Amino acid sequence: MQIEELVGAYKAYRHLFNVHCGFFDDPLKKHIIDPNLAWQIATNYRNGIIGLTGCFECRQKYIYLTHESEDSCNMKCPYCSESKENEFINNKGE
Repeated sequence: MQIEELVGAYKAYRHLFNVHCGFFDDPLKKHIIDPNLAWQIATNYRNGIIGLTGCFECRQKYIYLTHESEDSCNMKCPYCSESKENEFINNKGE
């Protein structure tokens, strides 16, 4: 990963975050990702340590550890807490 790519992506992330959270007292403001964490996430995603998946119930996407993917049928969505039971989808590469 080129540092320029990460810096550009992080600037876009901060812009979108500020557009969403900048006009009112949003509790998400305390959860902004700093540049170091952004680098770790990007590196781990690129190396296959983490992946991106989605919930069929609430349609939210979230990160999961790929080495735990054999247990994916029993994973619970961190947003709605629904068990995936054979509805697990792996959207890595989107």
